[in-house]
Amino acid sequence: MKMCIRIGTSEPMQKAVGSRHLSNLVPGCEKLTGDSYVECVKIHIIVTTNHQVGTAKIGDPKDPTTVVDPELR
Repeated sequence: MKMCIRIGTSEPMQKAVGSRHLSNLVPGCEKLTGDSYVECVKIHIIVTTNHQVGTAKIGDPKDPTTVVDPELR
């Protein structure tokens, strides 16, 4: 997280995409600073790093484990 902050607030990133450090604080962490604040944020904010999607097994309509047939029905 600290590396992301350093990169995001660097001069090249500010020039390239107008990035800036947000001033709003994470609820429950407002009174902390520095590493303590970063640790608190890691505990209170959970973000997935992948796109949440599912898969559907394609196969014989008679197979009870398939979701769709080869025609996607």
